[in-house]
Amino acid sequence: MALDLLVEYDLKTASFYKDGVVRFIGETKSRLWKTSWTLIDPSSNVIASYILKQKPFVPSCELFINFKNENATNLVLLYKRWRPHITFTHKSDHFLIVIHTGTKISFFRNEKQFALLEKTEVAQGGVRKYRIVADETTSIELLIPVCYGLLALIENTVDQNHGLTINLGTELQAIDHLWRPAG
Repeated sequence: MALDLLVEYDLKTASFYKDGVVRFIGETKSRLWKTSWTLIDPSSNVIASYILKQKPFVPSCELFINFKNENATNLVLLYKRWRPHITFTHKSDHFLIVIHTGTKISFFRNEKQFALLEKTEVAQGGVRKYRIVADETTSIELLIPVCYGLLALIENTVDQNHGLTINLGTELQAIDHLWRPAG
C-alpha cells in the first residue's frame, strides 16, 4: 500500500497526518530578520531543526537540516531558483526535488521518482493543505523532515503570499502525469 500523508500548513505551524493521526508538527518562529524552524513529534521531542542561509542577489540558497537523532545524517538542501529544484545526498543516494510550474513537486532518488507533493487547497484562515503520496518503501523519517524543509524554503524564497503556486523560469523537467506510487 502506498504511503499517503496530509499536511496542514500555515505561517506558524505544519501538521503532518498519516491515517488521520498527527505524526509530526513543524513550528516556525520569527525574530526580527531571522526565522527558525523545528520539527517535533506529538510528544514534543525535537526531531530536526532548520537553518536557512541565503546571500543577497544570489539565485540559490541552502537549508541545513540538523537531525537530533545521533544516528541520523544531517542534510543540506541546495535550492536553485533559476530552474526551481533542490538537490541533496543522503547516505549513498542522490536526491532531486523538482518544483513544477503550478502546485506539484516531484521527488526522485537516484533518478527514479518515489514521491509527489501537491497543494490541494487553501482553507479559511490561510491554512494550506497538501497531499504527499510516495512509494510504500519510502522512509517517513526522511520524507517528512525534507518536506517540511521544502515548505520552509518555498515560504521564504519563492512566494510568501500564496504558498506553492510557482510560475518561475523554466522547469528542470516536466511532470510525469502518469506516475503512481509503488505499493
